[in-house]
Amino acid sequence: MTLKELIMKYDFDSIIPGLEKRDDQINGRFASYKEAFDILRMMEPDSKFHPEDTPHIEIGWQDSILEDGERWIDVYGASCKWENVLAKDIKVANDLDLTETEVLARILWEMTFYGFTPRRREARMEEWLPRKEPHNQYEKALWALQLRMYKNEVRKKDRWFDESGKGCYNMDYMKSMFRKPRSNRAKRKRKYRQELREEHLERMAKHDYLIQQLTKNSSLERDNVDFLMNVENVRVVNFQSHIVNREERTPYLLQLITDYYNWDWVDGTEMICLLRTSTGALLTDQEKERIKEFFSNFSHLRLHHAEGIDEELGNDVSLTVIVAK
Repeated sequence: MTLKELIMKYDFDSIIPGLEKRDDQINGRFASYKEAFDILRMMEPDSKFHPEDTPHIEIGWQDSILEDGERWIDVYGASCKWENVLAKDIKVANDLDLTETEVLARILWEMTFYGFTPRRREARMEEWLPRKEPHNQYEKALWALQLRMYKNEVRKKDRWFDESGKGCYNMDYMKSMFRKPRSNRAKRKRKYRQELREEHLERMAKHDYLIQQLTKNSSLERDNVDFLMNVENVRVVNFQSHIVNREERTPYLLQLITDYYNWDWVDGTEMICLLRTSTGALLTDQEKERIKEFFSNFSHLRLHHAEGIDEELGNDVSLTVIVAK
């Protein structure tokens, strides 16, 4: 049986117990998994595999044994493009006692490890690629600080730089790092100050880049969200409808945020709710009010409602929620 055939046999609710069994940290936050599940149901499989792909999805015991004596059940062959994974046959080890819904839950968990939609997965992969230019002034200062720290800590003969200018270590130096070489008090104090500065710049760079993303093609101005630069913690959650008929997008989105997402973690001072659509499928006033009505439950937070444009959405709608503390 192929993954496409298996996924068409069940609805999402039937695999929730399997997801909870696979991920004990899920805490009722199933919305992103439902998005992925529905995308896969609408997606057509592609049987033309690339040479690096395996022809099957295999579920079996991992070779290594954990410290507590337990063995890990692993999924192989589900990390390539989703169209390819859908076309693959599923093979489960004979000594595994898993129901079909548990098998489906484990495959879905594996496929979404780097992102819950193909688009988010590609964005995550791009983040790992070396960049020539920093996103903002804070990241520029961070890169300069890390370069100084690198040059202070690594001898000339042990260091080299990749194409992006990032400092790299040779294997001999990597081994010496685990021996924790002794340093005097002045060097320890300098390193401590540098680490504090590094942590500060990393937070400022992250928050400034988030502001850039929020204000791009949206009704938000920099002044509206500049408070994010002065908060310690920011939590970002994304939702998106995945529908065929435009009339279904708002009910689908509301179902995600009401039935498939646990909001008990919300604790902060500010909440931003940014709705995006394409220019050809703008939200109606009624749709906006229905979504705003749900978030009125968070009256203990200062709410910021905004709208934006994303032409790639087609008839769908996306919702980005930011909670700042």
